[in-house]
Amino acid sequence: MFPSAAYAGGTGATVADWSVDDIEPVVDELTARGVEFERYDNAALTTDEKGIAVLGGRKSAWFKDPDGNLLGLVET
Repeated sequence: MFPSAAYAGGTGATVADWSVDDIEPVVDELTARGVEFERYDNAALTTDEKGIAVLGGRKSAWFKDPDGNLLGLVET
């Protein structure tokens, strides 16, 4: 890792994700702590009211860090 303010948040792709056993309580806890989950509603991806999508039978959710990098949670 190195500081790179010029490129932070510029990729648009998920830069890191975490595997969780049960995504819904994790999303609920992070939301209660002020994390805002991304919402998508298009042909490629749709999330529910919490920001959780189902992809290939697995639940996932995304949020951005303060620099705009996209981070994710994936239910295992």
